[in-house]
Amino acid sequence: MKLFTVEISVTAVVMAESEMEAYSVAISELSDIMRDSEPDIDVHGEIKALDRLPADWDPMCLPYGGDGETRLKDLLQETEPVRDARTIDMFEQTTGEAA
Repeated sequence: MKLFTVEISVTAVVMAESEMEAYSVAISELSDIMRDSEPDIDVHGEIKALDRLPADWDPMCLPYGGDGETRLKDLLQETEPVRDARTIDMFEQTTGEAA
């Protein structure tokens, strides 16, 4: 199985006195909003390495749709640093140079 980033959004109408209160109402009614709404789902692509995880996800997270036990760190490889052949010797010590 592969891992994908998806963005899920719903639109709802809430009654409130202010934007701050509208936010609070939306949070408190979130379960009902999700149950009553048809979500828009955008697939943003496959995740092939840990450094491609969304900002609020870390290697210890469990992906949705998995077995509930296997963590992202077990499913994805850490990416190896890319070595630029043009500058690879730039940081090598030269003969007689102190470390």
